[in-house]
Amino acid sequence: MAPAGGTAGPVPGEAGRRSAVRRLGKASRPEEAAQVVTFRASDRSSFMTGAEVHVDGGAGQV
Repeated sequence: MAPAGGTAGPVPGEAGRRSAVRRLGKASRPEEAAQVVTFRASDRSSFMTGAEVHVDGGAGQV
């Protein structure tokens, strides 16, 4: 039985949409993640130690 207002099974194409469009309302681009990696590998991030940087468009926020 499906929850109220829900569906009994996966909606075709829904998982792809959820993974492509995040809380920012747009799909991510590989260049966006690459910019973070480039920054972390550079001397400009030398004051950052032990920090986790989430590049998920806000999807991990509760």
